[in-house]
Amino acid sequence: MEERSSVAPGPGLGALEVRCPHCTRAHPRSWSHCPTSGKPLTVGPALVGRIIAGRYEIRGILGEGGMGAVYEAIHLDIGRRVALKRLHPELATDQSAVTRFHREARAAGSTGHENIVDVLDLGYAEDGAPYLVMELLEGETLASRLAHEPQLSASRTARIGGQVLAALQAVHAKGVIHRDLKPENIFLTRRSGRADFVKVLDFGVSKIATGEGEESSLTRTGVTVGTPQYMSPEQARGMKHLDHRVDLYALGVILYRCLSGRLPLEADNYHALLRSILVVEPTRLTTLVPTLSRPLSDTVHRALAKKPSGRFPDALSMWRELVPFGARPPDDDVTGLPDSGIGTLPTQLEDSAETVLDTPATWSDVVPTSQPAAFVATSFDWDESRAKPLDLSSPDVSSKIATPARPSRTPKSDETLGRVKGAVVLAAREHLARSGQGTFQALLDRIPPVHRNILAARVLPVAWLPAGSFVALVAATEHVMGTGDGTRARALGEGVAKGTLMSSHKLLVGGGRPDAGMERLPSVWMGYFDAAQLVAERLGPKSFRLIVSEGPDDQHMLSLLCGFTERLLALCGATAPRSSIRQSRARGNPESVLHIRWS
Repeated sequence: MEERSSVAPGPGLGALEVRCPHCTRAHPRSWSHCPTSGKPLTVGPALVGRIIAGRYEIRGILGEGGMGAVYEAIHLDIGRRVALKRLHPELATDQSAVTRFHREARAAGSTGHENIVDVLDLGYAEDGAPYLVMELLEGETLASRLAHEPQLSASRTARIGGQVLAALQAVHAKGVIHRDLKPENIFLTRRSGRADFVKVLDFGVSKIATGEGEESSLTRTGVTVGTPQYMSPEQARGMKHLDHRVDLYALGVILYRCLSGRLPLEADNYHALLRSILVVEPTRLTTLVPTLSRPLSDTVHRALAKKPSGRFPDALSMWRELVPFGARPPDDDVTGLPDSGIGTLPTQLEDSAETVLDTPATWSDVVPTSQPAAFVATSFDWDESRAKPLDLSSPDVSSKIATPARPSRTPKSDETLGRVKGAVVLAAREHLARSGQGTFQALLDRIPPVHRNILAARVLPVAWLPAGSFVALVAATEHVMGTGDGTRARALGEGVAKGTLMSSHKLLVGGGRPDAGMERLPSVWMGYFDAAQLVAERLGPKSFRLIVSEGPDDQHMLSLLCGFTERLLALCGATAPRSSIRQSRARGNPESVLHIRWS
C-alpha cells in the first residue's frame, strides 16, 4: 500500500522517513523517539499532521496520558471527523496494554447503545501502535462542567444519572463491568436538540465475563482498580471478584457530588481515603442541601451502601428511582439480557469457564464456539492474535505493520447504497442459520466474491460494511429460497428486526405504543443504513405512509423493510400489523412508498 505523508520530502528524505521537529534530521517513521533529544516523534503534538494506517490524518490532540493519547483526525476517504485513541508505540509490546485496547473495543462496541461512545474502527499503525477510532463528540465532560458549576439541580442530575444507568444496564447485560466510572468518563453533548445527552467513555479497565481467563491476566488479587474517590468498598479491599454493583456505587458518588458540590468521602492521603471508604458513612445529603428531596437523597445513599447487598440489585432498579426527579423513564420491558428478565442477571459476575456473557448465544449458529468472539471492524486489519507481544525488529511483523490489509472496494454502482451496520448482517446470518443446515453457505455461493468475503467475515455489531453486499444477500435469499415475490425477503426483514431491536432499542419496543414506533422507525432504519432517507407520515388512526427517497430500495429491500416494520410494530404492541408496497422507484417513480396499518 502506498503511504501518504503530510511531510514534504527534502534532500535525503525517503518515503518512510520523517523530518524530526527536535533535531531536524531525517528519522525512520517507525521510530517513536528522536535518538538525539530523546523526545517522542509519534506521540502527542508531534503526531499532528501525520497519517495513520494510510487513511486517518491527525488534525489535533484532544487529550494525553501515560498510556496513550486521543486525537482529532479525519478519514481521508470519506471526510468524516473522528476521535482516534492511540497507545504509545513503546507500549505496543506490552501484552496487558494491548489487550486492554482490545477489551475496550469489545466492551464499547458490543452494545450499540446510544449512551455509549460508538466504536468505528481499530487497527495497528505503521509503527506498531494499536489505535481505536470512535465517534468525535462535541461538548464537555461532566468533570469539566462540575469545575465551572460545582452544584447541579436535582432534575439535571437525575436526567444525567438516568442516561448513565441506561448505558450501564446495556453493558451489564453483556457481562461487562465498567469499574472506572467517574465524571471524566461521562461526556455531555447535544443530540436532536437535547442538552446533556450522555455518552459513557473509556472501558479500558472494564471487566468482561469470558471463558478465556483474560481477567486474571490483567488484574491480580490485592490490586485495586479504578479512581480512588469513586471506588466501592470491595474495590478498596482489592477483591478480585467484583460484580456490576461497583458501577452503581461509583454513580452514587457522582450523583452525590453533583447535588452537593463535594465528594461523599475525602481524606488527606490515599490510605486514609481507602479507610474512609471502608468504614465511614458519608454525611446525609439533606444535611448539606436542606432543600433537597429526601427520597432523592435516600436513592443516592442506597447506592453508596458499604455492602453490595444494600445497594440496588441492578441499574434498571436505580434508574426507575430517579424517574420522579427528572430522569427519562425506561420502558417496562427493558430487561437486560436477550429473551429473559433482569432477574436472570447474575448478582456476582465472576471469571468462569462456563460463563460467556459478552457474545449473544444466538451467534453460536454462525461463529463456532471454538473461535474468538466476532471482532472485525471496518479496517479489516485487526487480528486478536496480535494482542500478544510484538517483535518490531522482525521483518515479517514490520512488513505487516507497514502495509495493513485493506478491504476490497465495492463496485462503483454500489457506492450510492452507502453502508450497513454490522448488527444487521449478524441478525440476517442468525435468521438464515435457523432456516436449515448450510443455508447461509448456499446463499454465499450465489453471491459475487467481492460481497461474499464481506458477508462471511466476523464483524462487530457497530462495524460499517458496504450496503451493496447486504443487498446482494437479500436478493440471493429471495431467488434461492423463494419465488421472487418478496416473501423470503419479508421474512428476513422480520428476522433482522428481531435480532437488532430487542438488543439495541429496548426503550423503543414494548409499552403498547405502535405510533411511537412508527415515528421512530426512520431514525432507526437510517441508523442501520447510513445513506437511507425515510419519512413516516401519519394517514390516520393506526395508519402510516413510509416514503423512501434514498438508500437501498429495490423491490427485495422494500420487501425486507416491510417485514422489518411489521416486526417493529408487533414488538410495540400492534395487533395484526400489515404493510404493502404502493409504488417503487424501480418502476420510474422518484420515491418508493410503503403503506403501513394495524388493528
